[in-house]
Order: sequence, then structure tokens, then C-alpha cells
Amino acid sequence: MVKKEFKIFRTDFLNFTITIVLPPIIVAFLALTNLMAVPAPELQVVVVIQDNQVISIPYAGESQLANFSSLMIQAIDETEGLVLFKRFNVSEDPHALSEARELLLSRDVNVIFIIPSDFSENIVAKKMATVSSIIDSSDIKDTQRRLNLLQESVDHFRSSNDLEPVISFNVDEYFQVPDYNKNKAEYRTMIIENLSFIVFSISLIPSVLIVVREKPLKRLLLTPLSKTEVLTAKYITYTFLLILQALLMFVVVTGVMGLHVEGNLFNFYFAILLVGYPGVTLGIIISILSESSGEANQLYVAVLVINIMLSGMFIPYESMPSYLQSLSVFLPLSHGPPLLKQVITKGTDLSFMNFNVFSLVFISLICIMFSYGIFLRKKYQV
Repeated sequence: MVKKEFKIFRTDFLNFTITIVLPPIIVAFLALTNLMAVPAPELQVVVVIQDNQVISIPYAGESQLANFSSLMIQAIDETEGLVLFKRFNVSEDPHALSEARELLLSRDVNVIFIIPSDFSENIVAKKMATVSSIIDSSDIKDTQRRLNLLQESVDHFRSSNDLEPVISFNVDEYFQVPDYNKNKAEYRTMIIENLSFIVFSISLIPSVLIVVREKPLKRLLLTPLSKTEVLTAKYITYTFLLILQALLMFVVVTGVMGLHVEGNLFNFYFAILLVGYPGVTLGIIISILSESSGEANQLYVAVLVINIMLSGMFIPYESMPSYLQSLSVFLPLSHGPPLLKQVITKGTDLSFMNFNVFSLVFISLICIMFSYGIFLRKKYQV
């Protein structure tokens, strides 16, 4: 029975192309488009200096002029992608920070870079020195790039002045800056945002028509084969195809296009499978429920649109009413991007203690049981 399913699949050129050939091509095209994109515009930076630069050295009975603030500004100016728009010194202008905020609100600058009062003092004393920033986050997709550039300026300052790593850049954990030398942040963001949608939608397509348009199915029901065996053969076949499909995309994304994944690469591959398998199960349910190919295609579009609209891809999760937020928990695409982000950027291990892993497995199992229940009850004229 499984051999029959593979034979049907091999002879269906369109299905074979969509399932095996198309996914890696789409992923490679998106990656190349992203990596070869026109460089992003430079960031206009205004620096607010709170550091007085005169450091008292204990027990020495003298003061030392420490000019680390100027060196930090020089590092910002030398960092590719950053442009020093203006600098303010609080000692000369008490309203410096307010004026810098006005520039940010008027969109004249993108970033306010603040050098605190103890900056030079902590570096001289070999203590932890911190700098902070206020970023125009109106374009949320560009936030990661801006943080990367600021981190690069800090690293340039540290390396060019032969300083030990005693300077840190405070960033909210959600926007934690990955090692920008390992990957362009835009490429990582593109993979996180789009790969789950590609995997889910393409794994859904081939399974949508495997029952409704199969002509030998009704004849098979006259043989000793049970309905359970018929449906199980379809699940085995399309699970194997998903494994192959995920492997091809995994090789293209990591091997060919060079995506760096924190932690174990197997976790990333398994995450792709977890995101894609609900698509297989939902496609089989649609195929069982449909009476014609046209009806199956309509249900496919409806399921895909609902997943897209309620998964947070276009409408922020926080902006949805509470009842839609509750509904989105049961949609596979609500868990795909968060899971891929955890695996790619944090190296998170996959376990059932992970809410996204548990949710995807739970959705898949529910869909499998539902599909068997419908298929066993449905009557076919033979």
C-alpha cells in the first residue's frame, strides 16, 4: 500500500515539483534576495556626553584627564553604517538629553547614544563601564540592525584602545544582539519570519488532494484492506516526504546559504519538521472532508488565511481581542516563528517542557486522531 502511494506521487509531476523541487528553490531565492539587497540607510546618531572626563585617582593626590568619551565618539564615527549627526555635553548644556530627544522625535536622528558620568572613571579603574541608547523603534524590523551597529561601535572602541572587555552594552533580552560576524541579522530575521510559513504551507499543499482525487481509493475499499490501513499508508508516505522536504530546506539554509544556528543543528532540523507536520495532518483532514478538488482548494485557502491572520505574522498578537488570542494558541503558525527564533538565536534545546514544541505536537496528534475518526465514519460509494 505504501509502495502504491509512492508510485502515485512519482507519477504526479505537479505534486512532485511542489513538494520536493519548489521549497529549496523558494528558500534559496529569499536568502539570495536578502543577502544581495541594497544596503540599508546609514543611522544618524546623536551623542549625549554626561562624562566629565576628569578622573581622580585614589591615593595619588592628583587628577588624570581621561579622554575615553572622545575615543568612544571617534569609534562611532568610524563604524560603517553610523553617522555622527551631533554631540551634546551635559556640562555645557543641562538640557542636552531633552534636545536629543527632540531630534529623535522629529526623525532627524535614529539613535541617541548616551555616555554616562562614570564611563571614563570605570574604565580607568578597570570596572564594568556601561553605555546606553535610545533607539527610534518605529520600524521594528530594523531594530536588530541598529542594535548590531551600536554593538559594533562598542567593540571597535574596545579593540582600538586595547581595553579588556570591561564595557557592556545594555540591551533588552528580546533584542539581544547575536554575533554579527556569524550572520547578517537581516538574513536571520528573514529565515525566522518566513521559513515556518514556507514549510507549513508547502507541506499542506500535497496532502490536500491525496484522498479526494484518488480514483483507486473506492476500489481499494472492496479489498481486504481496512480504512485504517489505507489512511496509515498515506500518513507514512507523506511523513517521509516531509522528512525529505525538511532536509532539503535545512541543507539549503544552513549549508548553501550559511545560516549560523546557535547550539545543535539537529534541533533546527527537528524544529522544521515540527512546524511542517501539522500542515500534513491538516491537509489530510481537508482532503477527507472535501467532495471535490475545488472544494479542497477552497478549504486550503481558508485554513492558510486563518493561520496567517491569527498567527501574529501581520496583526500583532497583543492587538488581537482576548478570544482571538485564545484561538491563535491552536494554530500551528502561531508557534513556528517563536520556536525557530529560540533554536536559531538562543540554541534552545527541544523538549516537551517548551510550550511551542508541546503545542505543535499536541496540534498534530489531535489532527491525526480527528482525521482517522472522520475517515472511518465517512461512507464511499463503490
